[in-house]
Amino acid sequence: MLKILNIALHTSYGSRAFFGVISQAAIQYRAGPISSGTAGKISGGDRLPYVPMPGSDNFEPLRSLDWQVHVYGEANAEFRAMLASTGVPVHAFAWSEAAAKAGLQRDAAYLVRPDGHVALAS
Repeated sequence: MLKILNIALHTSYGSRAFFGVISQAAIQYRAGPISSGTAGKISGGDRLPYVPMPGSDNFEPLRSLDWQVHVYGEANAEFRAMLASTGVPVHAFAWSEAAAKAGLQRDAAYLVRPDGHVALAS
């Protein structure tokens, strides 16, 4: 049995299938009680997609393990003022082709849970 598994894992199809089984990339909580809204292709409950940027990426702020808001494009002053009293940090990232390819919507707000999943997309 191990020999068959070893052979299967050394094929491109077998490697992709096994990765899909053991990785957490496909986990989503869209039906969860704290999952709401859709912006672009991202809905509340989805894992925040990875967006590379020059010198960093959008996962860098997730190291804090805090609730946070991500905006890809412009987070206007009124929006920032509205959130200021909550203590939830707002991370605004420059809009990019990588953000578009990841399914994010320009100027939308994504409330991100400490585990990296989107709670609210608007």
